[in-house]
Amino acid sequence: MQVDFEKLYKEDVNNYIDIVQRYSILIENDHIEAFELMKDSLVVWDRFTVIRADMLKILGRGEGVWLKKSLEDKINILEEIHRDVRATFLRAKDGLRVYRD
Repeated sequence: MQVDFEKLYKEDVNNYIDIVQRYSILIENDHIEAFELMKDSLVVWDRFTVIRADMLKILGRGEGVWLKKSLEDKINILEEIHRDVRATFLRAKDGLRVYRD
């Protein structure tokens, strides 16, 4: 079965691209953007895990191997972004607290 992933999940792909772009320009001490990106990346990560589960139901064994691999890669990237941004947020928040004291 052929699945046009980008057409079927256009909004999700756009959300993924947005997160990667925002992550690439994130400034280390921008705790507000880090917090927003932390939340958004987790939401999109969750959505992509649902999409992966759907694709595993739709595609048979040996079908869409590239799609399954691509989804797994995107999920891993989103998870890494979330973890890194969370650490950035906590460092920025701690830095702000030290600055106030």
